[in-house]
Amino acid sequence: MNQELTALLICPKCGGSLRRESENFSCSVCWASYPIVGGVPMMVPDGAGDKSSLTAERFGYEWTKFAENYDIYKDQFLDWIFPVTPDFFKEKIILDAGCGKGKHSVIAESFGARAVAAVDYGMGSIASARHYIKEHAGHPEKIQLIRGDIRRLPFKPKSFDYIYSVGVLHHLHRAVRCQCGCTDMKERALYGTP
Repeated sequence: MNQELTALLICPKCGGSLRRESENFSCSVCWASYPIVGGVPMMVPDGAGDKSSLTAERFGYEWTKFAENYDIYKDQFLDWIFPVTPDFFKEKIILDAGCGKGKHSVIAESFGARAVAAVDYGMGSIASARHYIKEHAGHPEKIQLIRGDIRRLPFKPKSFDYIYSVGVLHHLHRAVRCQCGCTDMKERALYGTP
């Protein structure tokens, strides 16, 4: 597990600090417990789940069917986050909010990101991303998969230099879209989504 990124985790339920126990994180405030499964912190509070979980699972299935890697992905990603360039990523801490199969996390890592938190709600997406990152990342240890809900991100405030969310926010309620990630950015950080 990427220690730099897991040190940024907080309880998504109450915002309390977490302590690592053998195979889980426990909240020091509300005592919620979040298991670690195969190196992936499962940062979704008990009882979470709604229409969004169905959408996430359907996309997870899609990623198992379309797991290829194409060179065009980098150009497409750069078009979506323009005017950000590959050099911008060097030594930055990045959040991929709604990582899907992990292709944009791998691209951010290839551009020199210091660390990439790859968050998705769907277990199918997490499984696909784990495989994709292992197969395609130059330094997979720089990418930390986290199962989480981008409506309640499990990170300390001002944790990230750059946050992007590709093809996700339009699935959320409009009021939530405006709030996603804003408190998680460092001062003078950038936020991008196509």
